[in-house]
Amino acid sequence: MRVTHATEVFLMDEVRRVVWLGHKKTDPFRGMLLGFGGKRETGETLIACALRETYEESGCTIAIDDLQNIGVMRTYRPFGQYIVHLYAAKRWTGTPHETDEMRPVRISLDSAFPHRTPPEVRMILDAVGLGHADIRMSVNEDENGCSVDMTYHKTR
Repeated sequence: MRVTHATEVFLMDEVRRVVWLGHKKTDPFRGMLLGFGGKRETGETLIACALRETYEESGCTIAIDDLQNIGVMRTYRPFGQYIVHLYAAKRWTGTPHETDEMRPVRISLDSAFPHRTPPEVRMILDAVGLGHADIRMSVNEDENGCSVDMTYHKTR
């Protein structure tokens, strides 16, 4: 099975207690609440992919210096295997707005996550909100459900 590299970016406030996520409007994650991201294009760096996908899905731009690499997630799903490079940004330009791909939602990490938030996104946001980074995850999903294995390190 071919491995696809992708990125996922979480726009967070300075103290990492509020995050912008997006309701995905396209398959295969239609209806899910996710960070902004997607597949890396041929010849594109991971950082360029993260910046492009964030702009395409939220309308926001991020300076390279404001993008923090927080880890990597390997996913094994019925529709393919992905290595997703995870980023957080505490500064960006613009206000997230609806695009053809996503409808942004502002979420407080101090409240319950909405129903359509995948377990791996909840775990990433919990870890990042507590000051952890260098996240390493493995997500296995099949017809029987989804399992997630995760490790991380405290950064503050």
